[in-house]
Amino acid sequence: MSDYLPFLVLGVTSGSIYALAALGLVVTYTTSGVFNFAHGTVAMVSAYAYYTLTVTHHMKPVLALLLIVLGLGPLIGIVVDKALFRRLVGAGSAAYVVVSIGLLVALQGLVIIKYGPTARPVPNIFPSGVVDLGQVNVGYDQIAITRDRRGPRLGLVVFFTKTQTGLDMRAWWTTRSCPS
Repeated sequence: MSDYLPFLVLGVTSGSIYALAALGLVVTYTTSGVFNFAHGTVAMVSAYAYYTLTVTHHMKPVLALLLIVLGLGPLIGIVVDKALFRRLVGAGSAAYVVVSIGLLVALQGLVIIKYGPTARPVPNIFPSGVVDLGQVNVGYDQIAITRDRRGPRLGLVVFFTKTQTGLDMRAWWTTRSCPS
């Protein structure tokens, strides 16, 4: 059994990352009705922006992370929504798919033009090191990822069930998706 523990730790960590990505897709779809295939690419653009802030401009990682998560990420979402998806209201679902795939390809191309095709190393956000649990070592980053995946989910549940804006968004989607 102890031979499988490292794989269990890796699986839980990877699953937590996938859960966060899926949460973003679900929020996008339930609030706009658009399955945005470029969702992961927007995250990639944010990661390269983090690289630029921390490596090129020597900004502290925590400050860069806050700027990306609270500033750039939402800004990209607003621009994509207003410039692309809102113009498609009334169009068929195929139009949304084509536009989101086009956005995916365009963003990937822009990143490759600016940064090249190779990955770029960034400073660690989490402290390096491991916790020795006897039969398996668990990295601080793995602990943080699995621990911190719950916060966004709980925040979104509260937002969509307890705030007027969240309730309005759910009501708008319900009236849009129900047949008349």
